[in-house]
Amino acid sequence: MNIKFFNQSVSTIKELKQAYRKLAKQFHPDLNEHDTTEQMKQINKEYEYLFATVETTKDNKEGHTVNDNYRSIINQLLKHEGITINLIGTWIWLEGNTYPIKDEIKKLGFRFQRSSKKWYLGEFDTKKKKGKLSWNQKIEKYGQEQLHSKGNKPFQLT
Repeated sequence: MNIKFFNQSVSTIKELKQAYRKLAKQFHPDLNEHDTTEQMKQINKEYEYLFATVETTKDNKEGHTVNDNYRSIINQLLKHEGITINLIGTWIWLEGNTYPIKDEIKKLGFRFQRSSKKWYLGEFDTKKKKGKLSWNQKIEKYGQEQLHSKGNKPFQLT
């Protein structure tokens, strides 16, 4: 598709929406003296196209962006029986029957935390903070979504 109105460097949904609002204010037929209906139709088509192609992300409670790449990782883990997946902030925490698949978990980029005996995957902030949050403090601060694997059966949200 030939992109005429949007900047090609738009990389997130948030940037795309901001650009769309700016263009809508400039080209919307109700806000313009000239007939800009065709331009607005083209802007809408470009927006729909870019919306489908831009990397999908979601914001969690604290406003951190979570990549949908996590969805594919979670789907791989849900194939195994006896695993509990905790989504806390931008982190994925694994517990349960993880020992038999520890090599696969390592290949996915997870690290093992000895003190909690859980696997984790997440991006570190560039700032170092003094002190550590307990498990319950992390849940309280960032929120939690928990998934339980049942082998090849569909997963269950709790």
